[in-house]
Amino acid sequence: MGIRPWIRAHWPRLRLRTIVFATLFIVAALPGIAAMFLRVYENTLVRQTEGELVAQGAALAAIAAADWPGAPPPRIPRTGFRPELPRIDLSRSAVLPARPTPVPAAPADKSATMAAATLAPVFAQTSSVTLAAISSSTAKAGLPRRVHAQALPPCPKYAPH
Repeated sequence: MGIRPWIRAHWPRLRLRTIVFATLFIVAALPGIAAMFLRVYENTLVRQTEGELVAQGAALAAIAAADWPGAPPPRIPRTGFRPELPRIDLSRSAVLPARPTPVPAAPADKSATMAAATLAPVFAQTSSVTLAAISSSTAKAGLPRRVHAQALPPCPKYAPH
């Protein structure tokens, strides 16, 4: 016994209006289903972007801490890992207001100015690759603006011999 006779015996005969109604109902429901799918997809993209920015910030902070004159050694937890999980959820997070107008800051510390000048090429190259907006205090510290556009020279320590 094939499947076709079994389906005919157990499946009721549908009228044309039932088939048309079911088809139109499914077509009418598609935009709502697509909107829910796109909302979940958008939330996923925002969380991935947040995760990437956290990772990028952690890497740049580690570089800055390693090059900072007199910086204490980093504290590494016992487990060796300290993940920063994405916290933005478009369905629950409140939309923040626009950033306030910046106010003038006190002059930068001499060591901070030197560190900013050292790290400016790293920030510039990272920003050009990741397309993220990274700002440092070099422009405010009186350093030339062209420092931001310099490419990072190859490190002789890692150059092939």
